[in-house]
Amino acid sequence: MAPGADPSPNPFQTELRLLLKILMIFRIATVTLFLGATVVMQVKGSQTIFFAPIYAVYLVVVAVYLLTILFAGIFNQVRDDRRLAKAQIAVDLAIYTLMIYLTGGHESPFPFLFIFSILWSSLALRSGGYWTASFSAILYGVIVDLMYYGVLSPPLPQSASLSVAANPWDVLGRVGLNIAAFYAVGFLGQQMAKRYTIAREALTEKAADLEKLQHLSDVVFESINSGIAVLDGRGGIRSMNSSAYEILGPTGIKPGIPPPPDAFGSIPLDELCARASDRQLDRWEGSFTAQGGESRIMGLSISPLKEPEMGFVVIFQDLTELRHLEEKLKKAEKLTVLGQMAASIAHEVRNPLASMSGSIQILKDSLHVEDENRKLMDIVLRETGRLDYLVGDFLTYARPPTPHFQDVDLRTIIEETVRFFQSSPESASVDIDLDLPAGPAVLSVDSSQIRQILINLLKNSVDSITGSGRIGIALKREEGKSGLETILLLSDDGSGISEDILPVLFEPFKTTKERGSGLGLAIVYQLVEAHQGRIEVQSREGVGTVISISLPPWRSE
Repeated sequence: MAPGADPSPNPFQTELRLLLKILMIFRIATVTLFLGATVVMQVKGSQTIFFAPIYAVYLVVVAVYLLTILFAGIFNQVRDDRRLAKAQIAVDLAIYTLMIYLTGGHESPFPFLFIFSILWSSLALRSGGYWTASFSAILYGVIVDLMYYGVLSPPLPQSASLSVAANPWDVLGRVGLNIAAFYAVGFLGQQMAKRYTIAREALTEKAADLEKLQHLSDVVFESINSGIAVLDGRGGIRSMNSSAYEILGPTGIKPGIPPPPDAFGSIPLDELCARASDRQLDRWEGSFTAQGGESRIMGLSISPLKEPEMGFVVIFQDLTELRHLEEKLKKAEKLTVLGQMAASIAHEVRNPLASMSGSIQILKDSLHVEDENRKLMDIVLRETGRLDYLVGDFLTYARPPTPHFQDVDLRTIIEETVRFFQSSPESASVDIDLDLPAGPAVLSVDSSQIRQILINLLKNSVDSITGSGRIGIALKREEGKSGLETILLLSDDGSGISEDILPVLFEPFKTTKERGSGLGLAIVYQLVEAHQGRIEVQSREGVGTVISISLPPWRSE
C-alpha cells in the first residue's frame, strides 16, 4: 500500500460506526420520550410546566441534547471508535441513573433503560456486556440505597413519602430482580455477540471466496479470444466479453457501454435462437455488416442455457481474415500448378527457339539476300528475341531465383536503375521525379531483384501514360502495419487501373496490354514476398496509380 493511502475499511469498524449512529438516535428518542412523559404528568397534575422540582428534568434533557450534538460533531474526527463508544455508553449510564433519581429511585419505571446500554456494549465492544451490566448494577443499587436511606433527597415531595413508606424487602426484591436482569441480558448479549461474530466471519469468508470465484470467472470470460454474448430468453443481449466488443465494433460498441439491440447487425439472431432451441442449429457462418458499415464474415454457434427460460450463449469469431487466407492459399496452389506447366512449356520452346534464331542469324550473315528479305529476317530475329524474353519471364516466375542478400544503399540502386531506364527510348516522353532521403538507406536485399522490381514497375507506368507524363519515386521510413518500415512509393499520372482488374492484378497472365505477357507484376509480387515485404496498389481510372512496397526498416549507416 502506498504511503499515506487510506487503508481499506474494516468491516467491524464500519459496523461499530453504524451502531454509534443508532445509539445517538436512540438516546435522543429516549430523552424526548422522557420529556413528553414529564410534561404530561405535570399537566395532569395541574402543575405549571416550570414547576421548580421538575425544572431539573428539563435541564437534563437539554444537557443530553447538547452532548449528543457534541458527539455528532466529533464523530468524523475521532479515530478511535471504540473509545468513543465507551464514552457514549458511560454518558448513557449516567443519564439513566439521573432519570431514575428524578423519577423516584426504586419506584422509577426506567431501570429497563440500562438493558439497552448492556446490549449496545455487547454488540459494539464485543466483550463489554458483563462490564456494563456490573456498572449498571452498581449505579442502580447505589442511587436506590442513597435515596432509601435519605442521603439523597427525592426531587418530588410525593417521592420522599414513598421512599419512607416503602417495605425494605420490596425494595431489596425489586433491586435484586433488576440487577439479575442486567446480568442475564449481559450474558445473553455476550452470547449473541459471539455468535454474531462467528457468523459474520463465516459470511465474510464466504463472500471473499465468492468474490474470488467471480473474479476468476470474469478473467476467464474476458481472456477468451472468441466473442461471447449472453442473451436473455427474448434474444436481447445481457452481457458480452471484450473480444465480442472488438468483433462487433468498431464504432458505437465499446466495453462498459450496454450494446445496442442491433449489435449483431444483419445476422438473423432471433431466427438462429429459435433454431437453437429446437436443436436444429449447431453452427452458422455468413456475412454481416458491422456497426462501422464494413462487411465481415462471422462464424457462430448458439446454445440454449441449461434452463431455457434464462436465455442463450453465443460464441462467435470473425473469420474474415481466415477466409481471405484460405482464398490466397487456393490461389497460390492454382498458380503453382500453372507456373510449373508454363515452365515446362517454356523450357521446351526455348531450345528450338534458340536454334531458329541462330540459324536465321547465320543465313543473314552468309547469304547475299535482297533488302526486302533482310528486313524479313530482322523481323524474325526481333520476334524470336521477344519470345526468348517472354520465355525468360515464364521461367523466372515458375522458378524464382533464391535472393542473395547483402547490405546495399537503396538510394544508389534506385538512382542507377532510373538512370539506366531513362536511357531507353520508351522513357523519352516521361519525367521521373525522385524523393530520396539525404543520408544512406542501408538495407539487406538482393540488389538485382530490387532492380528488376523497379524496371517492371517503371515499364508498366510508362505503358499506362499516353503522350507525356510524370512518374514519381519516393523512399521513406515510417510506421506501418508491422512497426517501423521502409516504404518505396512509385506513382504515375497514367490511365489508371479499373476496379475489376485490381483484385487479380498480381495473378499471372492478367494484362491490359495488347502485347503484354501478364507476368511482370506477378514476378514483382514474388520478389517482394521473397524480401519479407508486401505490395499494395491504389488506382483510379483516368487519374493514376500509386504502388507502395513495404520492406524491413533501413539503417542510416
